[in-house]
Amino acid sequence: MICGLAAEAIALGWLAAVVTPTVPYGFLVPPLVLAGAGSAVFFAPLASAMLSAVAPQEHGQASGAATAIRELGAAGGVVVLGLVFAGHGGYASRADFVGGFGPAMWLATGLAAAGVVAAAALPRAAVRPRASAVERAARRAACVDTGLRSCEVSGGRTIPVLPGLTCPLARCETSVRDAVPAGAAG
Repeated sequence: MICGLAAEAIALGWLAAVVTPTVPYGFLVPPLVLAGAGSAVFFAPLASAMLSAVAPQEHGQASGAATAIRELGAAGGVVVLGLVFAGHGGYASRADFVGGFGPAMWLATGLAAAGVVAAAALPRAAVRPRASAVERAARRAACVDTGLRSCEVSGGRTIPVLPGLTCPLARCETSVRDAVPAGAAG
């Protein structure tokens, strides 16, 4: 995510620096490609990170909230950058356009750079050592049973695993805490 946001900041600064009233379109292609790649590298992991932070039954709510926040941010950005553009330039001539475009892009560059700093300051999740293939297979096998089982999910919570089914996360416990007895309806 940080790399994507950094690519955005570089691309926006690059655009602000190279745009003149007579700039050939070919000079704008590399920063536009970098901006597009930066967006892809930023938004895809962002969605994944937000969804991995909530329980599976809360994915719909998290996705809706993330989409709403992203859209509000985009609309707010258009408003702020549009105001900066209108305050420094306009559409009367190429020079007027560049006069407004430059300051708007420099502001966008600064905001993206602030985002890089903020993202770098976020706490990181503890890295757990990856279990061996044998350990993972043993965990999956322990989940398939005809008795009481529960499966550990995010935040240390557990979900019931019905008899004969496999835990979707393959991190099962043999405790009966939060488990559903065989044949009981949920």
